[in-house]
Amino acid sequence: MQYLLEYSDWVSQREQEINEDWDLGDWAHLTADVVSAVADSVVPGSGAALDLIHAVSYWIQSDLTQNPIEKLSLNLQGVVTLGSVVAIGAFQAAATSFKLEIKAITDAFKKGANPAMISLAKKSASGAASHAQKILTLITEVAKWVGSQLAKLKDSTLGSWLIENFGSFKAGVDKILNFLTVKVPSSIKQFLSLLAKLNPAAVGANAASGEAGELAIKQVAKTYAANQSANTSVKLISQTTQTTNQKIAQLQQKKPATPKTT
Repeated sequence: MQYLLEYSDWVSQREQEINEDWDLGDWAHLTADVVSAVADSVVPGSGAALDLIHAVSYWIQSDLTQNPIEKLSLNLQGVVTLGSVVAIGAFQAAATSFKLEIKAITDAFKKGANPAMISLAKKSASGAASHAQKILTLITEVAKWVGSQLAKLKDSTLGSWLIENFGSFKAGVDKILNFLTVKVPSSIKQFLSLLAKLNPAAVGANAASGEAGELAIKQVAKTYAANQSANTSVKLISQTTQTTNQKIAQLQQKKPATPKTT
């Protein structure tokens, strides 16, 4: 019994030390809620041009919210939605794999932080980080592709939507390219810093990487379970999707259907 009490005290002490090194409580809350939002959200799948509207809608909503969890979740949802649109194979593959690996992380949280699930979460976090890095390297190319498609679709539903939301077509294009080249990369880098602690290469002075990674995943799993019903990001993404679909339907009553892109 004495040994068990001493071990329990040791675990508590280690968790406290890692908390001090990493601000683990705040990090776990942000990580759990953002990962959950990206995994549980649904890409609209409305067609290339309309999904581009949806991607931008998430970024617009991100600008409007002051909640850091909602802001990051919306920006990442825009990225994975764009992955179903952009005719750049490497970007599509990276965005699709990124979402699947985020889903695998949440599956690990749902099933409990046992050794097998800890291993799965670490592996998935590493894969998600790798694909997020790939997305970053392709952002400039993606922005050029998006710009070229916007020019082709000036007289479509997409063009009307841009004018309605930004006042002019040019202002809308400029805003989208700013989202893509400035705000989206910033959010991806922020998310990478969250994932790093799930499979750390370097940690604070008080813990070895394996031990710290396991305690970090356990902390996120606890936070995920406790906050799942209170996470507003999934609901906000869904509401944004629904509102955008309604606006698209209204615009399509006024204009011909948006042409398909290649």
